[in-house]
Amino acid sequence: MANYFSYFPATIHDAKRDGTLVAVTNILKRFIVKDNVANRLDMYHEYNIQDGERPDIIADRFYDDSSYAWVILIYNKMVDPFYEWPLFGAEFTNYITNKYGSVSAAMATNKKYYRILYDGFMRIDRTRVPAKKLEIDLTTYNTLAGNEKSVQTAYEWEAEQNDERRNIRMLDRRHLDRISNELATILFPGA
Repeated sequence: MANYFSYFPATIHDAKRDGTLVAVTNILKRFIVKDNVANRLDMYHEYNIQDGERPDIIADRFYDDSSYAWVILIYNKMVDPFYEWPLFGAEFTNYITNKYGSVSAAMATNKKYYRILYDGFMRIDRTRVPAKKLEIDLTTYNTLAGNEKSVQTAYEWEAEQNDERRNIRMLDRRHLDRISNELATILFPGA
């Protein structure tokens, strides 16, 4: 990540409020990849983050340089790598415990209510069609028969959100120089 901040301009700031001005990195500048570029199929490869992988590990594997971890975060619109990166094992358990008090409390807390439109089924060609559900409010949920409704616990919802964060896009390595140059141009216009 240190390489990423090397692109940021400096700003003059009186950090101690004593009249002494120092140059500090302006981390408030932002750079995003526009959707019409990021969504082009020739720009990226899909990747599923494995347990324990961090942006620097993946950058080293795909780009042969761990300092490109910032590319992974920016390309996937992750501002906070601590909460927008998937959590694994004890980290996920600690997150749940801190948020809900305990794992069992999260499992006992209903997060979403659903009306079951139809159960999942197997087609003749052996492909599985998932169940179709419609999110509803608690009042509507309480009017339905037991076989017409289901709930999603807070634990299930958090696990689902965490699993979705595993699916990222990896900028094709052919475009690394280009995105680095564009970042420098945006953060240092006219340089």
